[in-house]
Amino acid sequence: MALKRIKIDRSIKVRILNELLNISDNEKPHVYILKDDDDIVYVGSSINVKSRLGTHLSQGLKYFNSFEIKSCLLEDMVIEERKLIEEFLPKYNKNFKMAKGERFTIIIKKKLKQ
Repeated sequence: MALKRIKIDRSIKVRILNELLNISDNEKPHVYILKDDDDIVYVGSSINVKSRLGTHLSQGLKYFNSFEIKSCLLEDMVIEERKLIEEFLPKYNKNFKMAKGERFTIIIKKKLKQ
């Protein structure tokens, strides 16, 4: 089954891309929120938030017209993401699995050993 691509208006894409350029602490862990006006439609986390948000734009699988980001500690990233998902129940977070947390546990342990 092919995934349905969603069209995001070019002016919205340009605005979002310009906002991405202004993110200064990109290489740090972040939790991000994709919004459609005031509605939270997706919550995610990334260590490279510019790249991840750019991927969301280019894939066109989630409609959003703005975003918010919050930096956090690596070991708190998945926990913060999970809290926001449970609080807002975004429509695109239907398949969130705790297995993601297990993956990040391995990353955190590697980082702490360095």
